Amino acid sequence: MLEITLKLIVLVCLDKKRLNLMVRDVIFCLQEAASEIIFQHSSTPKKLTECFIEPPCGCANPGKELKCEDCPYLEACLSSIKLENGCKG
Repeated sequence: MLEITLKLIVLVCLDKKRLNLMVRDVIFCLQEAASEIIFQHSSTPKKLTECFIEPPCGCANPGKELKCEDCPYLEACLSSIKLENGCKG
């Protein structure tokens, strides 16, 4: 009977340690997600002209070159600004 009691105590202690590790992992993940959201929103362009400054798709003259039409970054940037401004058409 003593042996079973000791095994239960050991299991409970191990479960508490695992729970503590899981809680730490969850807190860490939440911190990482929060920092990504904070830094992502601060780097989002606020004006239409900011979308055209060095787009990552390598388009030197947006609106004048045909290859710029297929740039997902420009499309997303312009769409997000239009949505922020209320889609006034």
